[in-house]
Amino acid sequence: MEPENRRSWHVEKGIPIALIVSLILGFLAQAVGGAVWVSGVQNNQSATNALATRNETRLAAIETRQNQADTVVARMDERLGYIQRTLDEIAKSLRSKIPQ
Repeated sequence: MEPENRRSWHVEKGIPIALIVSLILGFLAQAVGGAVWVSGVQNNQSATNALATRNETRLAAIETRQNQADTVVARMDERLGYIQRTLDEIAKSLRSKIPQ
């Protein structure tokens, strides 16, 4: 006494095998394409991470060189100040020895 619409699922003989095979192949192609896409994304992320690491290393080297250059400039500034004071003392000494 089952109603007709509650019958179990089945494939009719009128459905071509080619249609079933093409549906299965389409599903497999999507699955393989998805796997290839995921693999490509992972490779791209690996390349991006390697590039970021290389850039961080280069940036650290540039910052180190910049700090060294800042130190050299500060030392030169100190030396110039010392030279200026020395020249001022020499000029003062010469002025005191020259009669006016």
